[in-house]
Amino acid sequence: YGDKTLANLRTIAKPAGPINLSESVEVLTPQAAVFAGFFGTDLSNVRDTRLLNLAARVLSTRMTKIIREERQLVYSIDASSEPAVVYPGFGIFAAFAPTDPEKAPKLVAALEDMYADFSKDGPTAEELTVAKKQTDNLLDEILKTPNFWLGRLSTLDYRGLNLDDVLGAQAQYQRFTPQEIQHAFVRYDKPEARLR
Repeated sequence: YGDKTLANLRTIAKPAGPINLSESVEVLTPQAAVFAGFFGTDLSNVRDTRLLNLAARVLSTRMTKIIREERQLVYSIDASSEPAVVYPGFGIFAAFAPTDPEKAPKLVAALEDMYADFSKDGPTAEELTVAKKQTDNLLDEILKTPNFWLGRLSTLDYRGLNLDDVLGAQAQYQRFTPQEIQHAFVRYDKPEARLR
């Protein structure tokens, strides 16, 4: 029992990208939904999982300020990084939000601009300080819950993780630099990995 268990059943070829899909459906109340991002990391890559988690926190704050408050393209939006668990290679870093149909192209462009800016400059020191504090508070809460430990310990070997990774999470998050986060983001945000 380990991370190679059933590996032959969990291997799927990743489609060539970028992937751009658009579907229209007749509905009573017109509404659009935008999903924009790229293929991310696997859960077994603990370091990149955590770096992309911090990138998502920083970008979520930027999205709220710029996309929601300043440009009023959405009611609510967040970036998220979901590492691949079952199917290696299929982690996702993306933002998703409903919006008015006429605002959808502007929302896609705004998200892609934000990703490009983040790839170019990464987070500021101040943004990273806030993201680290948010992450520390979250970990402080969940590491105290039996459900977290039950779930994590029951799949630790199967997911190729170890207890030291879990116990060292808070310290590792605090050590990351803006450059490390930017470099991780750039490694994954490539044209051939993009999803829209």
